[in-house]
Amino acid sequence: QDAARPAGLHLGHWVILVLSLAVTTAAWWFSDQQLSRQTDARFEQETQRVRSLIVERMETYEDALIAGIGTIDALGGEVSASQWARFAGSLRLERRYPGIHGIGVIEEVHDVEAYEAQQRLDRPDFHIFPAHERDEWLPITYVEPLADNFRAIGLDMAHEDNRYQAAVRGRGAGTTQITGPIA
Repeated sequence: QDAARPAGLHLGHWVILVLSLAVTTAAWWFSDQQLSRQTDARFEQETQRVRSLIVERMETYEDALIAGIGTIDALGGEVSASQWARFAGSLRLERRYPGIHGIGVIEEVHDVEAYEAQQRLDRPDFHIFPAHERDEWLPITYVEPLADNFRAIGLDMAHEDNRYQAAVRGRGAGTTQITGPIA
C-alpha cells in the first residue's frame, strides 16, 4: 500500500516548512527593526549636526549686526552713508558672511518730509516707500553693498507686519531680530 500511496508532504515536512517560514519572518522583522533604529539614529544625529551649524552661522551673522550697532554707538548715534560704507566694507561680507546679502541702517522717523529733505542733500532721489497707515516710519537709510541693494534704500519696514514687529521687538529689547528676505 505504501508504494501505491502518492508522494506528498508529511506532517514533519509541514512543520519544517512552517518553522522555516516563521524563522525567516522573525529574522526579517528583527533586521528591519534594527535598520529602522539605525536610520532614525543617523537622521537624528544629522539633524542635530545641521541645526548646530545653522545656529553657529546665525550667531556669526548676529556678530556682524552687533558690530554695526557698536559702530553707530561709537560715532555718537549718528552715521553717514560714507561711514556706513567703510564699516560694511571692513566686514568683507561676500567672504566672511556669504549669507548676508546686505547690511543696513534703519532709522526711526517722526517727520517724513523733514527727514526726506535732509537725506536728499546727499541723495536727491531719496524717498520713503511704500505708503502705509502706521504713524511710524522705519526706512532703510543706508545699506551695503549698495550696488546689489540700492532699491532697498528708503524701504519702510513699517509697511509689512512681520518686518515691523521684528524692528519694534529689536528696538524695544535691544536685541537682534530675524525677518524674511527683503525683495
